[in-house]
Amino acid sequence: MSQIIVRRFVADDARAVVQLVAKTMRISNRVDYSSTYIENALKRLDTAHYLELNQRSHFYVVCDQNRLIGTGAIGPYWHSRDEFSFLLFSLIQLIKVRALGHVS
Repeated sequence: MSQIIVRRFVADDARAVVQLVAKTMRISNRVDYSSTYIENALKRLDTAHYLELNQRSHFYVVCDQNRLIGTGAIGPYWHSRDEFSFLLFSLIQLIKVRALGHVS
């Protein structure tokens, strides 16, 4: 039986997050965006980006056992000091994971 765990992002997660987001964007966005557009967007979504995101938000990873399957963050809305939003940065991305029934 799978065990889904949501926990705070740690620096050691950065490389896996980069890989997961890249895989997800290439799958989920290919219908709406060109591969050139996607690859250009991914250039700025490197490990430094996620380490910085962790500094300015409450950044979480979602794991099934020890496998990263999603990310999410709660942080300021457009740098507002009094307005916050839940930012879905590829929450439960992998199509195979969706088929497990954890997320509709």
